Amino acid sequence: MKKRFLLACMFLIIMTASCGDDSQSDANIDRDTVQSGSVSQTSSGGDEQICRANLEVIAMFLLNERDMSGSLAETLEELQSYHPAYAELEVTCGGIPFIYEHDGTDFTLTCPNGHGEFHNDQMSW
Repeated sequence: MKKRFLLACMFLIIMTASCGDDSQSDANIDRDTVQSGSVSQTSSGGDEQICRANLEVIAMFLLNERDMSGSLAETLEELQSYHPAYAELEVTCGGIPFIYEHDGTDFTLTCPNGHGEFHNDQMSW
């Protein structure tokens, strides 16, 4: 479990360091654009790869927390409050929050822009 956590932390640090040059900041997206769902994460064409990497990191953290505590976080925001490294998680794709559903034991984490989903440790791509 510790190894998975450390790998996830290293992956998160690498992704955070490489994602700082977006041409479009989430802060510059207006409410109508977000509500219509017509937001792209970046203009570089790497949207899907970035989104999937974020989904994978969040899924690893969810699995780690479930393994340690025996239950899942109620929300992604709750997950972010568990550990300082989790607070840095990108829980949106292009400003639209990931869809997180769970029954206490199993979870599904879905990109709202259709880039894929995780069901527990199984990815859809």
